[in-house]
This record gives sequence, structure tokens and C-alpha cells, in this order.
Amino acid sequence: MNMNEWIDRVGMRRVAFAKGEMRDLSAILVASVLFFALLEISGACEMLLAMTRTTPAVFHLLVFAASGSFGLLLLAWLHRRRMARHARYEARARSEKERMRESITRAEAGCRASIASLGHDLRTPLNAIIGYSEIIADDELGLGMPKAYREYARHVSNAGHDLGHMVQDLLNSLQEFQ
Repeated sequence: MNMNEWIDRVGMRRVAFAKGEMRDLSAILVASVLFFALLEISGACEMLLAMTRTTPAVFHLLVFAASGSFGLLLLAWLHRRRMARHARYEARARSEKERMRESITRAEAGCRASIASLGHDLRTPLNAIIGYSEIIADDELGLGMPKAYREYARHVSNAGHDLGHMVQDLLNSLQEFQ
């Protein structure tokens, strides 16, 4: 998973979290009203009213408040559960981010090693080509090479030096990039 996918997932989870809170609050309000209606229909309110000897309006207000309190307690419990789930998700996201960081660090180390190896693998044969072409161009072995061959060898040597500079510039730019 790349970083953009991770950010998208975290953002979507937060939106889902907020929508879930609103859904829970709506459900608790509906449950409170249904609980109050159930008490009214079953006649429990009338029994309790007779026991408490208060006015019906005050009693109904108290029962509705009690059912609302029950709903708020339920909401608090659901909120706590959701927060715990969110904390677990955040912990997983942090550990995933740390794993990604470690993976990137290992990849960078591998890249540095590859660049160092690439420099060696390119320079070694190039230096051999340059060295042998200079030996031929300067006729250091005294073999009496024709002038045309010595010129060809000089061109090979010059091209090798140019290629060596390009390789060095490339390796320097790769190291600066890291």
C-alpha cells in the first residue's frame, strides 16, 4: 500500500466514524421515544403515577427524562466503544506507517549499495579498455603498430575518458538525489 492509499483510508475512516456517531445518536433518540411510548402503552406509566402521586405532566416529563438518560448512557457506552476501536485503528495505522518507513530505509540502503556496485562494475572494465588503448596508441610495447591503428586506439582512449566522466557525473547525481 502506498502513502496516498493509506491517507485515503485514514480519511475515509474518520468520515465513517463521524457518520457512525450521528447514526448512534439518532438511534438512541428513537429508542428513548419508543421506550417512553412502550411505558405509556403498557400502562406502566399509570401504575407508577399512582404510586408517586404527582401531576401527570410532571410524571411524564420525569419518565421521558429517565428514558433519555438511559439513551445518553447507551450513547456514552457506544461512544467509548467506538473511541476504543478508533484508537486500535490509529495504533495499526502507526505501526503500518513505521513498517513502511523501515521498508523505505531498507530500499534506500539497497539502492546505495547498487549504486556503489554499479560504479565499480562500470569503471573497472572501462579503465581496462582505456589502459590497453593507451598502450596501443603510444606503442609502448614497441610492436611497430601502423599509424592508423594508433589513431584508432587514441580515439578509443578519448571516448573511454569521456564515458568515464559521464559515468562519474551520473553516479554523483544519483548520490545527490539520495
